[in-house]
Amino acid sequence: MRLARLLPCSVLPLLLSLQGCFPLIPHTEHEERGSAYALDESGADAPWIRLDNGLDFYGFHDCYGTVLRGEPCGHLQLLGLPQGERPNWNIALSTVAPIGFVEIGDHFRRPMSAHQGTDLRLLGISAASAGDAGVAAGEILLVKPSKYPQYGEVDRRPFDLWHNNLGDCGHGLVSPVPRLVVFDDRHTWVFADAPVCELAGAAPLRHYDLFAPAELLRFEGSDKVSEALLHKPMALFYSDEQTARRPTFGDPVAVSRSRASAPDVRPKDVLLDEVYRPPTPFTLDTGMRDEAIPTPPQPTRACFYGFTKFHLTIEDSNSLPSLQRCEPYSQDALKRLRARKS
Repeated sequence: MRLARLLPCSVLPLLLSLQGCFPLIPHTEHEERGSAYALDESGADAPWIRLDNGLDFYGFHDCYGTVLRGEPCGHLQLLGLPQGERPNWNIALSTVAPIGFVEIGDHFRRPMSAHQGTDLRLLGISAASAGDAGVAAGEILLVKPSKYPQYGEVDRRPFDLWHNNLGDCGHGLVSPVPRLVVFDDRHTWVFADAPVCELAGAAPLRHYDLFAPAELLRFEGSDKVSEALLHKPMALFYSDEQTARRPTFGDPVAVSRSRASAPDVRPKDVLLDEVYRPPTPFTLDTGMRDEAIPTPPQPTRACFYGFTKFHLTIEDSNSLPSLQRCEPYSQDALKRLRARKS
């Protein structure tokens, strides 16, 4: 009872509820962190990416790790907003681990796309750094609007063409470059340049049957550029619920016309008659062009985060530092970032 008389009545029930769960170790936690970002602060109206399903995407580069090493910015992230809204970067970067961004790998491409019967649209193909594999060891990012999270719902589909051929060529493999991504809610067709092996003395890569997209599927809304692509013979890679269950290191898997045309077809590959081909046309996104998003040489602003909080138990110590201030990036700001790191 003596303890009860000493503690405020409002604190006692909390302490009693914690007894037997976690040790009561009252303590003060203080943390400071810094970060550096390259943002598009020009006030330009046009987003980096505009999709016809009502989403705009603005980008920023998280430069903290690279700038400390004296390297150009990296770690591209995209913030999705309803079309016409502008980002409020102070709110978006209010914690040291921003929530609401689509994180992009070191390699990012936006090939032409076509869709059917879905609100999903192709944001791009993203891959983390994987040596010579480039974008061919990553994932297809499809997005559609949603009320929460605000930036849209992301459908991540595997895109690993690299491991389909790595055993034949090792790191002399030149990855197949994706040119057209066709999709609905359940199927994915990727038309790409056939892979090439540049390893001296290596055996030739297996045979790839080539298909012009217009030969297999119907399309509408083409222009001169897309029309030429639709009639270009390319390797075809395909995935659906059935192929996803096949034992394979690569997904989607290569398509062959028949076992007669490709005698070295592998058990994990798909024959053309197994590929779903709907009779209705796909709508081309002719506004999409495979243009690289430039990597800025240095940040535009430095931001500093921190907090001081009192905790009753060790389990309470799981907070992220919140934004204290941002300032234009400078050499003085870099010195303060390095001081916080140390």
